[in-house]
Amino acid sequence: MEALNSPVQLDEWMSTLKEMNTSSTSGPSGISYSIIKHLPDIAHNTIINFINLSVQIGIVPSQWRLSTICPIPKPEGFNYDLNNIRPIALLDNIRKCATKLLNNRLSNILKQHNILRGLNFYGLKGEDTTVPLKKAYDSMPLASLRKALERIDISNNVIDWIVDLFDKILIRVITDFGLMDYAHAGDGIDQGDALSPLLWWIFYDPLLVALDSNSHRGYELQIKWPTDISRQH
Repeated sequence: MEALNSPVQLDEWMSTLKEMNTSSTSGPSGISYSIIKHLPDIAHNTIINFINLSVQIGIVPSQWRLSTICPIPKPEGFNYDLNNIRPIALLDNIRKCATKLLNNRLSNILKQHNILRGLNFYGLKGEDTTVPLKKAYDSMPLASLRKALERIDISNNVIDWIVDLFDKILIRVITDFGLMDYAHAGDGIDQGDALSPLLWWIFYDPLLVALDSNSHRGYELQIKWPTDISRQH
């Protein structure tokens, strides 16, 4: 896990920028990927130094905790039911570049050393899942996420940095009538962050490993069939 703490270099930063979708909507800052990509090297190095310092002290800037929620209808349609809405978080694009870079580093380490062993196939390149969970990201308490990150020996400053990304988030929602006022979000991680799928896997891995290692754990479904199936009147 030492590679997570190594300072970001210009070539790694530029390589990460190439992976970002230029057509993506900007977050609250309004700074697009196109603007970031066309900055001179001196500006890129300033951003890199800022990110390195942020990770080193385990604190993210308050502006990175601002999120604009874009409600996207699920395939079954809205039908005035909020359960049929997928809330996509529009985040600061420099933050998203930083978390994408960290996600690439962490994903490579986890896959190379086979650290996550639970029967979960979600969050790493080349893996997929066929069973979706409702409210998966909303159901992740940050205190439990911290323990899951400690379990795989991530350094304290990186854990602090990751948890700080999702702590005391301020959100506002895009509506037909304009932007709502900012409100505090509860526990959970952002749907629009590159790190979120991988964090979800890390979070659930202890449970999946425990269930897989002991056949007596888990649950059983039992059905009691009636002996008399004649209709009663």
